This record gives sequence, C-alpha cells and structure tokens, in this order.
Amino acid sequence: MAIADRDWYRKQEPRRISVSSWSVVKILVAVNVACFLVQAMAYEAGWDPAHRGLGMKPDDVIGRFHVWQLFTSMFLHAPGNPIPWHLVFNMFVLWMFGPYVEQRLGKWSFFRFYMLAGLAAGLAYVVFGFLRARFNPAIGASGAIMGVLVYFTMMNPNAIVRFMFILPMKMKYATLLIVGMDLYFFAISPAGHGVANSAHLGGALFGFLYYRYGHRVDRYFTDLEIKSKVHAKKKRSADLDRLQAQVDEMLEKISREGIDGLSPRERKFLTEAGRRLREERP
Repeated sequence: MAIADRDWYRKQEPRRISVSSWSVVKILVAVNVACFLVQAMAYEAGWDPAHRGLGMKPDDVIGRFHVWQLFTSMFLHAPGNPIPWHLVFNMFVLWMFGPYVEQRLGKWSFFRFYMLAGLAAGLAYVVFGFLRARFNPAIGASGAIMGVLVYFTMMNPNAIVRFMFILPMKMKYATLLIVGMDLYFFAISPAGHGVANSAHLGGALFGFLYYRYGHRVDRYFTDLEIKSKVHAKKKRSADLDRLQAQVDEMLEKISREGIDGLSPRERKFLTEAGRRLREERP
C-alpha cells in the first residue's frame, strides 16, 4: 500500500490569501498618520522625537553614524495648530499621485522606490547640512513625496492639475515650478529657513533618475529574487526527496513486520512526514 492511499495522507487544497485589495499607498498614508498621532502624544508628554534621536541631524548621521535617522525622520511631521499642514499636504500628494506610480511599478517595487527616494532625500540633506555646518534636525516625508511627484510627472507630463488648487496647469510646468522654488530658496539660504529644500531636491532628482534608469534596479532585484527562489526550490526538493526516502523505508518495514513493528517515535515521524509531503509536494 502506497503512502498516498492511507487515511492520514489525504491531499488538501492550500489556503489562498488574496492581497489584491491592499495598496502600498494606503499603508504608507496610514503609517504616517499613526506615527503623527504617536508623535503628538509624545509632544503632550514633553518629549520631542525630532530632537531626541529620531529627526535627521547631519552631525548625528555622519559624526555618530545614527543612520536610522534617515528612515525614522521620514515618518515624523511638524505639528500644526489647529491643522498639521505638513502632514496633510504630503499625504494629499501621495494619495493623489502615488496610486498611478504604484500601478506602473507594482506594489513592492513602488515601496522600494518610495523608501529609496526618502533615503536619497535624507542623504542630500545630511551631506549639504554637514558641509555647511547646519545641524538642525529635519523631519517629514517630503523628499520621498517629491520623488513620487517627479516620477508621475515623467509618466504624465501633460496631465492638467490645478496648481495651488486654483490655476490649471500642465503637470510638467507645475512640477518645474515647485522644483524651481526649492532651487531658489536653497540657493539663497542653504539652511532652508525651516524647510529642507536640499532634501526636496534630492528626492526630486532620485525620482527623475529612477524613471530613466530604474528598470535596471528593478531587473537587479528581480534577478536576485529569481535566483533566491530557484535555490530555495532546489533545496526544498532535495529535502523532500530525503524525507520521501525515509518514509519509503518505513513503509517497507510496515510491509515486512506490520504497523506494530513501528515504535511510537517512528509512527509520529511517519505522520508528520506524511503531512509535510502532502502540503509541499505538488
């Protein structure tokens, strides 16, 4: 009797979980809002995350190697009274233009793009801030948002938007105007007067470069993923072959001596092995 004929070795259909309903944009908006609420509670308790190791300070990142600030700062926003405009504007732009970029890149590629855009923005702020001895902490998702905005503009340069919610304008001109303003204010005041213009420019440049050359980055990660899956599949197949050989030996023992010839330990192993083979073998 083959192992597949036994009662405890009945093939079952694996459970499938659909992820089509979720999007990276929605998750990023939710995470940013949640972080802002936690940040607001911290302010009420007398603790300022931006100045307590989570904001991005050039001297900390370079001098003390606090590299986590490049990431934690992306999820902090300036408080507002009564409306947190910093958070509202960033999330509005992400909500408006992010889904189109996500649809083009795919979920995981978009998430990687967003995080890398934020990292590029942070590095730009840190480098220019350190060179000019400007060590004020920077917070906000604006750098990553600028990357999304520029990428969308490269996709749809002639799309019509209402600049400042009033003036109809092609996307390419609106984005050029925004980037031009950042360039102007960065040129006249690298410190930024409370605005991290260098971070905005770093994110914008990354969005432009990723649109032009990002397919190479995506292909690199895709190749790594394929190689990893192939290696894992070969290893799993080899493990299952060894397991099947052990099961076959036990089945031969049952044929010779009967089921009572198996020790309790062997019976337990045979049950668990059968379950694993049933679940993992096609």
